[in-house]
Amino acid sequence: MLTATNSDESGVTCIIVGDDGVAECRELLSWLRRYREIRILATFPGIRAAIAGGLGESVRAGLVLVLQSWSDEYTASEVELLIGRTLFSHVLCCYGSWCESDGRTRDQWPGGLRVPIRFARSIVDAEIGKIRRLHAPQPPTASVEEVFSARCDDLEYRPLSRSMHRAGILIVCDDYVLRETAAVVCRAMGLPARHCGLWRIPGMAEPSGKRASPQIILHDVDEDEAAVRQSVTSLRDAFPRAHMLAWTCLPQVQAQMRNSDLKFDAVVPRLDFLHGLQWTLRNAMPDSSAAVT
Repeated sequence: MLTATNSDESGVTCIIVGDDGVAECRELLSWLRRYREIRILATFPGIRAAIAGGLGESVRAGLVLVLQSWSDEYTASEVELLIGRTLFSHVLCCYGSWCESDGRTRDQWPGGLRVPIRFARSIVDAEIGKIRRLHAPQPPTASVEEVFSARCDDLEYRPLSRSMHRAGILIVCDDYVLRETAAVVCRAMGLPARHCGLWRIPGMAEPSGKRASPQIILHDVDEDEAAVRQSVTSLRDAFPRAHMLAWTCLPQVQAQMRNSDLKFDAVVPRLDFLHGLQWTLRNAMPDSSAAVT
C-alpha cells in the first residue's frame, strides 16, 4: 500500500494524472522532475485509472496535477469523483491550448482549479510554497476572483533577492498604457523600471536620456516579427550584458520564442505577469536561489 502525507523530509508529494506524452506537457513535466521540492509518487493515464489505483485512499499526495490536452477529455462525473477524493490536496488542472476557451464554453472544472500549461510552473511553485507553510487548499467552490486574490497575496511570501531589487528593468512595447502598467507593477516589486517603444533604428538612443544600462529587458514579441527582430538586435548591441525576456500573450508565440534564434533568456506570459515575472526572476536569473537543479 502506497501512502503519503502532503510533504515529508524528501519533499512535497505529487501525483500526476493524464497523458504525460503530449508534447505541450513536456516542459512542465521536465521541470517537475527536476524540482528538488517535489517527490512524484505516481503517474496515472487518466482520472478513472487514478481512482482505480487508489487515489485519495491508498495513494495520497499534497499536490495533484491533472493534465488536460483537449476539451472533453474528462467528463463532469470524473472531475467530481476526483475532487471528492482529493478534498485535502492541492489540485490543479493544467490545460493545453486546445482548452483555452473551456472556462466560457464548459463547466466540468471549477474555474479556480484551472491553469494553462504554458504558465503552470509559477502557479505550481506557489502551491508548493503553500503546502510547505501548511496552508489549506483553496476549496473547489472558490470563485476565480478569490483564487486570483489568494495568488496575489502569496507573492508576499516569495520576495526577490536584494540583487534583483538593485537590477534595472527596461520594458519595450509599443502599447504605452500596457508598458506603463507593467512598469508600475515592477516598481511595486521593488524593481527600478522604465519603458520605451520598440527600437526600429539600429543604434537609436533611449528616449529617456542618459541612464544606467538595464540589467533586464522585457520585450513585447507580439508585434510585427521584423520589427521585433530589429528591436531585439539593436537592444542587444546597446546593452550586451542585459538579460532579454520575451513577453507574450499568445501560446504559440510563447513556444516559438523558447526555440527562437533570438535566444531569449526566458519567456514571461502576459496573462500571468505578476507570478510569471517574479517566478522568472527568481528561477532564470544567474543569482536567483532557484529550487530547480
